[in-house]
Amino acid sequence: MKNLKAAMMASISEVLETMFFISIDFDTHKTIQNIDIIQNGIAMVCRLDFTGPFSGCFLLIIPEKLLAEMSQNFMGMEQVEIKQQHLEGTIQELTNMIAGNTFSTLNDQIEFNLSIPELIDIQTLSSKYMANTEKGVEIITETTGGFLAVKIILYDT
Repeated sequence: MKNLKAAMMASISEVLETMFFISIDFDTHKTIQNIDIIQNGIAMVCRLDFTGPFSGCFLLIIPEKLLAEMSQNFMGMEQVEIKQQHLEGTIQELTNMIAGNTFSTLNDQIEFNLSIPELIDIQTLSSKYMANTEKGVEIITETTGGFLAVKIILYDT
């Protein structure tokens, strides 16, 4: 589990700083529950299922305001040009990049199969994934635009 967390942190840092020009800090004392990222209802959530030596799902939770800034940086567009479809495409691509990079950082000799990233709503996140007591890893990342959260839930196989 420790190796997975280190791989996640390295991947989050690399992807956000390189592809989205976002400076980050990891906050090991915060959780998804205590940063108000889902309570205010203005976050977007993306889920990506994976299988391999272990299986589970990868969740990315980002406030829409931060996601809009990231979309601008990633696509080189002005704020007024950013539409809902850009936000959706950005969070799906970001989820795919972080997940793929995490697994190749963990061990580039092992194959993981990744599903297509899909958007889920806050209610589904809260009822289905936040109450999940299965093992996993949660990373809270602080940026100048706010917090974002990455969570991997591992399924028993």
